[in-house]
Amino acid sequence: MALSVPRRPRLPFHHDHPTLVVPLTIAVWREDDAWLSECLELGIGSFGESPDEAATQAMDAVCSYLNTLEELGERPRVFAERSIVTYFGEPAEFHLAQMTRELAQRDALQLRPFEYQALA
Repeated sequence: MALSVPRRPRLPFHHDHPTLVVPLTIAVWREDDAWLSECLELGIGSFGESPDEAATQAMDAVCSYLNTLEELGERPRVFAERSIVTYFGEPAEFHLAQMTRELAQRDALQLRPFEYQALA
């Protein structure tokens, strides 16, 4: 199982606006002629012609979803319901999400840690 750590550009640190870091896991697998991807913590998925494209598409969808949650003031509720942990600054450890047995059996499965960052 290949692991890689795609990173978004870091937001500049402001003492009056600390950076909120949300560690997430993107699963990528092959199905027929396409690559599928899913954020395991949020259940948001996408697809692409390559593993990297599928992961990037899922990350973009996650960012759009989380930005919308933030605008609506729903992030705390959704994160509490899904037991998603947030950090101010860099987390000391990164734990990949638990996956189902069905997902673990997918062809060419890859798990990719992903950090969503926002100003708190």
